[in-house]
Amino acid sequence: MCSKRLAPFLPGLVDALERHGELTLPAKMRALLVQLSPATIDRLLAPTRQRQRRQPITQSAASAALKALVPVRAFGEWTGVTPGSFQADLVFHCGEQTAGFHLTTLVMIDVASGWTECRAVWGL
Repeated sequence: MCSKRLAPFLPGLVDALERHGELTLPAKMRALLVQLSPATIDRLLAPTRQRQRRQPITQSAASAALKALVPVRAFGEWTGVTPGSFQADLVFHCGEQTAGFHLTTLVMIDVASGWTECRAVWGL
């Protein structure tokens, strides 16, 4: 998560974790934690982010060639579309490995209205 988005939620997150018995901190450490700035969060997490950097799953030559045939529009290029014009994508929830059984989400977005539908698909 981006530190600029995480920092404002830390006080509430720490409260919730303590309330549910998932976190126990001395008062001084708790006070320091809820006051962390985004820059400090980035500095503290930099070594971990370097070690745990995710490697993208590469495409085969065939899928790269197919991808080159599919036209891609940027957000601002969708002017004048009518409801029913949609974009679809499959999101694989397989972590680092694509082998084996995993869940896939079909995401469809009506570009004109912004309506989004997500459906889980087993076994793709």
